[in-house]
Amino acid sequence: MSIDLLLCCDLCAAAYDFGDTGKCNLPDGCTPPVAITSNATSSNAAFRDSRNVWGFTTSYGGRSYAAMRGTEDEPEWIADFEAIPMEFLAAWQCSVHRGVERVYRSLTFPEAPHNSIFTGHSLGAALARRAYLQFGGECAVFAPPLGGNKEFAARLTDTTWVENMGDIVPQLPRGFGFRQGGNRVRVAGPVAAATITAYFAQAHSLVSYRAGLVAAAKGVPA
Repeated sequence: MSIDLLLCCDLCAAAYDFGDTGKCNLPDGCTPPVAITSNATSSNAAFRDSRNVWGFTTSYGGRSYAAMRGTEDEPEWIADFEAIPMEFLAAWQCSVHRGVERVYRSLTFPEAPHNSIFTGHSLGAALARRAYLQFGGECAVFAPPLGGNKEFAARLTDTTWVENMGDIVPQLPRGFGFRQGGNRVRVAGPVAAATITAYFAQAHSLVSYRAGLVAAAKGVPA
């Protein structure tokens, strides 16, 4: 069964709202969201606010989903830039992005989300991939940063990642031998900005990603 990328994109957008307010508008047919939180007592925690909500789990059409938001404040940006390799499952010879791994190890899921569809945007995409490797299931993410070495990337062969034209995040961080993994889907969401900074921000936004998915569904090439 294929993954509905537009649904996943909407769930990622909802994860940001849910992290801000504890509320979000989910597509009709979704069950109420249950929070994915960060352990505030953990030394690995990357704190955002007193709620420490990184996303939610929900069900739609008989399938379970876990959606995770991306970076929104200074401590989380610090985690993004902590790109030193860290060993992950020595038997696989994998090394991963230490900042992402520290955030992931602070997360608490409402229940073990085995065989879920994991989705996320930006840092949330990296967290979703990590959850997929732990729990199995399926994975479709948006604008994922480079998350680990070639052995780590090889573990993502059956996953999907979406890249918007002009978004530089999937090419970062440079160095350390980090690579992308999985099946890339390219879209060309609209970007209209007066400055380079604004251009990159828009190209990375879920609004542009969603518009690119809609255009692709209509046959507009990326």
